[in-house]
Amino acid sequence: MEPQFQNIDARAYALENISSLLSDNRHLMEHFNRKRYAAAFTAYAESAKSILDAAAEVCLEDEANRTVFLNELVAKFLADTEKEVSSLKKFKQKEYLETTKLILALYTVPMILYQQNSISEELADLVVAKWSETYPQHAILKGTYEELLEGFKNTRPFMGIFR
Repeated sequence: MEPQFQNIDARAYALENISSLLSDNRHLMEHFNRKRYAAAFTAYAESAKSILDAAAEVCLEDEANRTVFLNELVAKFLADTEKEVSSLKKFKQKEYLETTKLILALYTVPMILYQQNSISEELADLVVAKWSETYPQHAILKGTYEELLEGFKNTRPFMGIFR
């Protein structure tokens, strides 16, 4: 039996827009440097807030189906990525996946955690696990915005976010 979610609008909004976290933000790697990362990250977090708040609202209203919904959300996110990958020529797929891996590790997963809402940890863990399971050659680890900012100060930056 299909779970019944009370807040259909929030559920639909989150599912319809989750893929925009990647598709609308392919430019983010252009801002991954000491001077521009913080501003780009903050703008990205703000643009994603309504999507993640809607997802959190669905989970709060229907705690029994929380895991079902979060898995559905991540599956949609990955399905849309896979659709894009399969539309590319073979030689472009690796480049697309590598860029996507970087966006996920350096922006998306830290941004999910940065939101600090009721689903942040679980959603970030699911994104990391499902991405790394689907694309083991492009696996990532969970990292925070604060760790990444600190990485700009270290001599061996960002070594802990890739497998």
